[in-house]
Amino acid sequence: MDLSLEEARARVLAEAGRRGPCGAPVRVAAARALGRWLAEPVHADRAAPPWPRAMRDGYAVRAADGLAPRRVTGMARAGEAPTVRIAPGECAEIMTGAIVPEGADSIIMVEHAQRQGETVSFERAAAPGDNIAAPGAEYGAGDELLPAGRRLDAAALAVLASVGLAEPRVYPAPRVALLATGDELAEAFSGAALGPAQIRNCNAPALAAMCALAGAEVAWTGTAADEPSALGQRVEEALAAGDVLVLSGGVSKGRFDFVPEVLAERGGAVFFHGVRIRPGRPVVFGKVRERLFFGLPGNPLSAMLTFELFVRPALALLAGAAMASVSRPYFTAEMGFEYRGRALPLELFLPVRFEGDLRRARVARVSYHGSADVVAWAAADGYLAVPEGTSELAAGSAVSVLPK
Repeated sequence: MDLSLEEARARVLAEAGRRGPCGAPVRVAAARALGRWLAEPVHADRAAPPWPRAMRDGYAVRAADGLAPRRVTGMARAGEAPTVRIAPGECAEIMTGAIVPEGADSIIMVEHAQRQGETVSFERAAAPGDNIAAPGAEYGAGDELLPAGRRLDAAALAVLASVGLAEPRVYPAPRVALLATGDELAEAFSGAALGPAQIRNCNAPALAAMCALAGAEVAWTGTAADEPSALGQRVEEALAAGDVLVLSGGVSKGRFDFVPEVLAERGGAVFFHGVRIRPGRPVVFGKVRERLFFGLPGNPLSAMLTFELFVRPALALLAGAAMASVSRPYFTAEMGFEYRGRALPLELFLPVRFEGDLRRARVARVSYHGSADVVAWAAADGYLAVPEGTSELAAGSAVSVLPK
């Protein structure tokens, strides 16, 4: 019996989580760490800011002086130690990011000041602390800034730079072996003329790109004909090359769908074969020789959707991600068209694009001709999730969308 999407994802996460990272942590240069997962927390080497910091361009003043005009006694620039001390009736010109001079307790923005020579008057009074970031306001020395299991994205790399961590300790990227099956497949970028019954293998480059975006390394790619011995040889090569085997094609119930049989001959155990989703219903998940394998359907949208739902979170866990960080939740948007269809005993995913303005997301229809339609996938921003048993969704209603 086919599993629900939730049941299937839970099984994938349990199996991948049980294995954990696929190798011992290593130190890598921060410049090459994008997309890797931290093997240990990152701590602050000092407080931030380390001194009272100006948050605006303006004048450093004593709030107790009220609206009285002040004499400008100097300037505080970012990157320089202050050379002035602010006494009653005085102020200093100050730039964003500069150290606030001793004696000043607030900053009045330059937009609210009028200067004539060395005297400045103000349109509004200041309260103590105005426009000043106090020492340690962001974090203290020794504070944990990034946890273990955090992926190093652009924001995390900025944190590494702020604490001077040049070589973070990260987990190695899992190695993926990609195998596309099908007598009809021709190499995508070979330039060779196609035979009368051939199509180009678009799954391999797309899945390779999705692996890279998921933080994995593609260690091997191959194609196999729909014939058990040839497929078996390719599977052996894949198992020797990768920590995870991802196949596309050959997993349905057709006469020439040999993937489950060939894996079973090599001791493979199937955790599930079939999930109540469309496209992608025949997806297979299991293990063979202690390696996880995913058998994705051959049609491109089926392969890409099942990769997103099952393979991507598994790869993240094998790369060292914390369990709590691997889900990519649906978000709610407004239905921009009316949907009518048969009430199916499965969850239907339809490619859609987003429209609307900055604060209002609306899903728009994408011309879609079934799960082989790569142009529809390229045009889509995500998938409209039509719940099991649903026959219509009204325009203007709130719907769930899975980002692509």
